[in-house]
Amino acid sequence: MDQWSVDLKAMGHVLEHDTTWGSTTDNYPRYHLRMAGGKALSLLFSGDYPNSLSLSISKGFRRAEQFSDARLVQVNLRMSLDPNVLMQGILEGLKQFRQLP
Repeated sequence: MDQWSVDLKAMGHVLEHDTTWGSTTDNYPRYHLRMAGGKALSLLFSGDYPNSLSLSISKGFRRAEQFSDARLVQVNLRMSLDPNVLMQGILEGLKQFRQLP
């Protein structure tokens, strides 16, 4: 995610790790993505390690604890520590939602 953050910053976006998120039973990270145009997204990885991994993307709000179910996309990903495999899975998953009516 650090490399993704650097790449996104070069395009004018800001990706920040939400260190206030999590619990003793959930070690998956949450990130905030502020787009150059002003829109904000919350990115939350979740799953049942080592069986599954998913990424939930929701519209961000001013208060970090708020999220919108109405604008929520969940992408199932392959288990991998390779950031390129994860990015490819995210992009392929998002293509499905772009094609929905």
